Amino acid sequence: MIIKTTPNIQMPFDCNADGIKRCHGACCTKIKTYWPLRAYQPSGCFFNSSRGCRLSLEDRPIDCLLYPLFINGSGTLVVHNRCYHKKFICRDNVNVGSPLVDSMKDCLTELFGEHEYLAIKDASESGRWYTFETTEKFDLQREYENLCIKYDLPIIPRSEICKDLLQLTKGYIVRHNRRVSNHFMELK
Repeated sequence: MIIKTTPNIQMPFDCNADGIKRCHGACCTKIKTYWPLRAYQPSGCFFNSSRGCRLSLEDRPIDCLLYPLFINGSGTLVVHNRCYHKKFICRDNVNVGSPLVDSMKDCLTELFGEHEYLAIKDASESGRWYTFETTEKFDLQREYENLCIKYDLPIIPRSEICKDLLQLTKGYIVRHNRRVSNHFMELK
């Protein structure tokens, strides 16, 4: 997968420990929020606890690690437009704190590696776009998570995803004629 980054990830956005204290981790805890993708269920995200996410960085779903960024349909890593809405849960953290690319250093490094993170940071600080190719491991994990979302299957930790699991999941979907979740109608 080819990903492009925009300079807007340089904007101030307090999505770190301080910002989470202000919003109380609403993106993972509030019913009817849009993140993580399973938080719309009445019980919220299965992996959320009173101390935050029970998953380590290497096990969290890609979309959770990226939030408030997301990869749009054209493969561009952008700030989620819901963050700007005056009634949305992130509104108090927009234009506050350090640049988003800095506050998300650990997550971006986990997903793309130290070299790509530094290149993304350098490009955003210079006001330039940056394009890079993701690893095969990232692509495999992304494909698996998209299948789970599309067919409303439980998402497992990223460290357990392998090619065999992807094939088993596809086979399960075919054998059981799973319905597509209303929240993700097209596989991306």
